Amino acid sequence: MKLSSILCGAAAVALLATSAQAHGYGLPGHGNPPSAPLEKWGEHVTNPDTPRHQDYGNYNGTTWDGVPSTNIESRWAANRTVRGNIGDAGTKDGATFTLRGTVTPHCVFYTGTNDNLSFNFGQIGVYASENHGPALAFDQVAGASLHFRTNLAGCNTKNKVQLSRTQASLKTTPQFGYDSLHFTTEIPYSVKASFRAPGDAASSTTATDRLLQMTAGQTSPAPVTFGAWKSPMTIIVDLGKADKSLVAGEYTGSFNVVIQAL
Repeated sequence: MKLSSILCGAAAVALLATSAQAHGYGLPGHGNPPSAPLEKWGEHVTNPDTPRHQDYGNYNGTTWDGVPSTNIESRWAANRTVRGNIGDAGTKDGATFTLRGTVTPHCVFYTGTNDNLSFNFGQIGVYASENHGPALAFDQVAGASLHFRTNLAGCNTKNKVQLSRTQASLKTTPQFGYDSLHFTTEIPYSVKASFRAPGDAASSTTATDRLLQMTAGQTSPAPVTFGAWKSPMTIIVDLGKADKSLVAGEYTGSFNVVIQAL
């Protein structure tokens, strides 16, 4: 008995054969080898003292080319066939995952449940005593002010902030005549809005103090553009002194604060 070991690729296979005969692909009576690239080995001897290697060539369906037809000689034959890779092989592989979502642009200016706020200054004092003389009679004693603060204002995208009004002053409409040389129906006022916001440049930056103003007599100063911001906002309304005496009546006016996404 003889033990032969054949190394194919990375696998070792032990074959056991007797001295009588050994069979395999390519030998008579054992069919064709698989149809794939193959390597062939073979050896036969006609002189027991001088064995020689022989490439038997292609299998013709019955015998290997070049194999001696006599059964006197000792001979062996073997072939290897293996399939290669299908597709590209590599030492690294992976995938890229793209994730998406959308955030809606939104602006806020918190005033509770009512966007139309009304504030009453009450009595606007005038010199009512005859002891003050004709120069001061009915003149406004002093200005007045209103401070408003919300802890939330801002926008999560590029935006503009603007102060505006349709009427430049507090005004009354008397149902009687008056001497326009000495009396007026208007009280001037100014508005300031302060908050913290960054500029609108396309980069991340720290917010800074901002101050928007609508001076007495203005109705629509230019809006100012900012990047995304959120901040408390303080609004100060200053009533000035009228330049003439005030007629009796209710003085009213309104203004708007608008934060608008761009």
